[in-house]
Amino acid sequence: FLVIIGLATYLASFSMGIGPLAWVIPAEIFSTTIRAKAVSITTFINRVTATFVASSMLSLANAMTWGGYFIYLAATCMV
Repeated sequence: FLVIIGLATYLASFSMGIGPLAWVIPAEIFSTTIRAKAVSITTFINRVTATFVASSMLSLANAMTWGGYFIYLAATCMV
């Protein structure tokens, strides 16, 4: 039961915070003449990138140790 409450709290917080920005920003920055195609391309790139990160996470973490992997993530966020 505690896990369900934690998951619901996470999802609610994410939805009220930075979560929707991946969908709102592309829809707002493109003109109406190219909006549909541009948003579909940005969504595709978003999903491909997320798939690549999720697929390579374990092998990369095992190759560079977990501490090294988190340092890599921190350095990536700094850029």
